[in-house]
Amino acid sequence: MSGKSNQLDALTGIRGFAAWYVVLYHIRAGFAHVLPDGVMAFLAKGYLAVDLFFVLSGFVMWLNYGARFADQGLAASRDFWLRRIARIYPLHAFVLLGTLAYVLVLNAAGKDTAAGYPLAELPLHVLLMQNWGLTAELRWNHPAWSISTEMAAYILLPVLAMGINRFVWRVKTMVFAILLLALLLDLVMKARGAVTIGDDIAGNGLLRCIVSFTIGIFVCKIW
Repeated sequence: MSGKSNQLDALTGIRGFAAWYVVLYHIRAGFAHVLPDGVMAFLAKGYLAVDLFFVLSGFVMWLNYGARFADQGLAASRDFWLRRIARIYPLHAFVLLGTLAYVLVLNAAGKDTAAGYPLAELPLHVLLMQNWGLTAELRWNHPAWSISTEMAAYILLPVLAMGINRFVWRVKTMVFAILLLALLLDLVMKARGAVTIGDDIAGNGLLRCIVSFTIGIFVCKIW
């Protein structure tokens, strides 16, 4: 099987925009007295760039692996999973080890770290399962919640591929599927008390990722 991947240069620019949007969202408070209210309101929506990343991820994964799953079925899963783990896990492990070292230093200094860094939850982070709805709050390396949910999407992709590849999809049907998925996500999150898609990441992040990832798959098929 060839390791060559398809690449669309236009996606690089979209990723760059999304990455900076997330960064500016997190540091926007420091510019509150400098930037106009309209700009601050725009930056306050930067959490949506994470959902754009999820859509892009579904698009790229289908672009590179959709045909392989169609040809090989579940037999393509092993190669896919190994490639994804090799891509995302080393950096995750590096940051997690650094965080663990920091916590051990704090503990040695007599600081209480149980609230923000509970050792009982560390195995979930090692396995990238920390944001699968198993905990009530984000702890340890908070930004890694999105990587955790993407790992779940990667695990599910072979099953999604089997279901999607069973049908011949028309463009109108796929557009309807995208709208239906977005509507269902909105209804479920509102039923859970969420005001925006960015609320309660620990509780809603997994669903948010899986739905956006699946939308990305359909966007790729339409493209």
